[in-house]
Amino acid sequence: MDKADCFHLGYVAKLHGFKGEVSLFLDVTNPSDYEKLENVFIDINGHLTPFFIQSFKLKNHPFAAVKF
Repeated sequence: MDKADCFHLGYVAKLHGFKGEVSLFLDVTNPSDYEKLENVFIDINGHLTPFFIQSFKLKNHPFAAVKF
């Protein structure tokens, strides 16, 4: 998959708690539109790596707690 074919959703900001969740900064207008995502691609060292979402909880706008 090429980066030109993707949509920039946001970035992983920090760890969220101790249960394997991360805090995802959503750089979008309406974060609730993305609650039903099944997977995302994360750029790691220039390569897009797929991650499957186990749980997605909206927190303070524009953050979400996500477990992959």
